[in-house]
Amino acid sequence: MKKLMLLTLSLVLAGLVGSCFAETGATQEWGVGFETYYHVYKEPGVMRNKGMMYGLTGDYTYRDKFILRAEGRLAYGW
Repeated sequence: MKKLMLLTLSLVLAGLVGSCFAETGATQEWGVGFETYYHVYKEPGVMRNKGMMYGLTGDYTYRDKFILRAEGRLAYGW
């Protein structure tokens, strides 16, 4: 039930925050978003990690005679 509530909340926030971007001119674009995901990592006989991750994403695009794009993610969880 907790996962369903978190998924619903993240979809609502993605609709509000994920679609917000600022265009600073004809050649530059910025984007910011919120993300959640469930991560599972297994090494048989050694370890197993699983849990929810929450984070921010961002990107920058420059267009002129060439295109330059940078993207980044930052996530935190248990």
